[in-house]
Amino acid sequence: MKTSMIYLIVAALVVLLAGLQTGCKEDPPVSLYEDAAYNTTSKPTPVVSSIAPAGKGLAGVTLITLTGQNFSTVAGENFVFFDGTVAELLQASATQLQVRAPVMVKDSIKVRVTVTGADQVSAPPLYYKLEESVGTFGNLGANTEPYAITCDAEGNVYVSIVTSGIGAGIKKINVDGTSPTQPYATPSAGVLSWRGLKFGAGGVLFASGVVGRDGAIYQIPAGGGTATSFVGLGRVAPYDFDIDAAGNMWVGGDMANIIRVKPDKTLRNFPFRAVIKSVRVFDNYLYVGGRVDTVESVWRFPLAGDTLGTAEKYYDLTANYYGAKVNAITFALDGDMFIATNPIAGSLLMVHPDKSAEPFYPGLLSQENIFLSYSNGTELYLSRTGPAADGSDKRVIRVYTQKQGAPYHGRP
Repeated sequence: MKTSMIYLIVAALVVLLAGLQTGCKEDPPVSLYEDAAYNTTSKPTPVVSSIAPAGKGLAGVTLITLTGQNFSTVAGENFVFFDGTVAELLQASATQLQVRAPVMVKDSIKVRVTVTGADQVSAPPLYYKLEESVGTFGNLGANTEPYAITCDAEGNVYVSIVTSGIGAGIKKINVDGTSPTQPYATPSAGVLSWRGLKFGAGGVLFASGVVGRDGAIYQIPAGGGTATSFVGLGRVAPYDFDIDAAGNMWVGGDMANIIRVKPDKTLRNFPFRAVIKSVRVFDNYLYVGGRVDTVESVWRFPLAGDTLGTAEKYYDLTANYYGAKVNAITFALDGDMFIATNPIAGSLLMVHPDKSAEPFYPGLLSQENIFLSYSNGTELYLSRTGPAADGSDKRVIRVYTQKQGAPYHGRP
């Protein structure tokens, strides 16, 4: 009887110990992929096979298409990296992604794609180059403000400058951005800054200005030197001028007329009461930009020999961008007009021949531009004089427009 009781007690202890050991044992970790509640698999790795345009694009401007496979048709699940920068995604399909080039100027940028749900980044990476689309050109120096600007046939830039409030003549900036030590044109007595600059026959550089109360067109000899009077315009305030195919100059400003100056220096007035900031000859029309009463606009006149036809309002800036100003105008060869203006209209406005318009390179140009000139290629140069008090925004800007500029008739 005692022995049976001992066997029962021992058996009970064995069962109890076995139960305790089972309760204390840790369960193995469960993988999300093995757990029935999370029974998913990784998406396939994205593959990029080509980039267009191939090789290079313009920073902040070029629309780049990546072709490959395993992209997501849900746009927000695709991420295109240029080194560590995520590009703006515009369109997405399973085989193509379109992005806008990020604002970075660099060679050998590593381009890779990630897709939400895919474990791996696209490999191997492709490499791309982004070139400058908008940037400072030349070094004007401290406390220097640029005004009228023009280019020669080789692409060198000439700009009227004022340094510490004093007229400093005309500075030449070579195509590579360097500048000669000496000014191209020495400061002229009584002229703070030139408001118009254009090259004429024989490489002579013409400039419009005011001394006292008298306006005039001045000339600077080919190769640079001292400005001398070419023709007096009387008690007027000229701003800008342009030269037509026959060599006539057309002068506008804050005055009651547009003045024609023939090669023999004879003058004729064509009534047009306005504050004209910019003048441009294009496609057998004379275009003038500025203000009439309170309206900022561009008008054009048919050129009939050395006379003007009836004025036509070409583009009403006030009606489309109230508060914007027409500071300067020029044309691309395809007929698109550029207006240098203030941020209300995007700082540089492009107006198409059908009169539709949009800010050019939005987000890349944010300050007011006051003068502009096309090179013989696709580079458009702008000058701005503010608003930073320390002069940091007073600079010449080069814009690669991807559009051929229209010719300037006077430029050799």
